Amino acid sequence: MVKIIPDGTGSPTGSLEIGYHIVPSYRQQGYASEATKAMVDWAFCQPGVQKVTAGCAPDNIGSKRVVEKIGMQLIESRENILVWQLRKTDIVQ
Repeated sequence: MVKIIPDGTGSPTGSLEIGYHIVPSYRQQGYASEATKAMVDWAFCQPGVQKVTAGCAPDNIGSKRVVEKIGMQLIESRENILVWQLRKTDIVQ
């Protein structure tokens, strides 16, 4: 899933949020990392997209590994969610 993050007026902000779910029998095989990296690569090819974010539960070790593996940085820790971010400028071309 890829979601455009609007500002208060409903206009795009240059940010996208990504999300994913992997069926348990297909976990720990690299599919989430591969698909998430492909979504991020696609997102940064879109005009105006400067930032991609993702969130996961603090106890979801698999999701934390996925976002770390693709280079996202933890930017916020709330009670029930960790928020991760990758900026287009963070990508080494």
